Amino acid sequence: ILGKKAAQANIAFSPKALIMIMVFVAIASFIILTLMTGLSIQIIAAVSIAMGVGGVFIWLKRKAKARLSLFEEQLPDALDMMTISVEAGLGFDSALGRVVQNVPGEISREFSRTLRETRVGVSRTDALRHLTERTDVDDLSRFVLALILADQCGVSIARVLRVQAEEMRIRRRQRAQERAFKAPVKLVFPLVLFIFPALFVVILGPAAMNVMDSISSGSFGG
Repeated sequence: ILGKKAAQANIAFSPKALIMIMVFVAIASFIILTLMTGLSIQIIAAVSIAMGVGGVFIWLKRKAKARLSLFEEQLPDALDMMTISVEAGLGFDSALGRVVQNVPGEISREFSRTLRETRVGVSRTDALRHLTERTDVDDLSRFVLALILADQCGVSIARVLRVQAEEMRIRRRQRAQERAFKAPVKLVFPLVLFIFPALFVVILGPAAMNVMDSISSGSFGG
């Protein structure tokens, strides 16, 4: 599991190194909690282990999520370039190499690794499956499955690429619309917690001060 998470996050740590980081974080947390709190040893040990293991997994998950989000954004553009290249007469591997040369970022690194695997003797099908295992992107998994089926059934790869690129552009647009719809909901918490109190102070503050001055004047006058 650690190896897969590290590959998805593009972290150059082996599972053993990640386990060592977990142990280091747990020990450091144990020492700090022991010195700064009066909790029992059992509670401190449980919290320290949770911080060590959970902290590393959360870190890997956040790195992987950010990386795969970039991958999803770049994939439709990469498929458009592959489609144009294949329709111009290039083979699939050459089209993949064209993407590596012209599309910087995470997708070019993963496609470059796939090309290196095919050049050392790994079949194209296995190399593409390794790509989906490393990235865990749904759009890419569907694309690879369509390519494998097209290769087995003798369907034109250019046609498959064009259809897949169009579908991915539609899904990217739908994801953008979904994020736009979620934005107002995410703004509610900071509005209620930070902005509304400040507005109340600015709007009601002077009135409250006038009321207090009136009350004070009335009290002294009485």
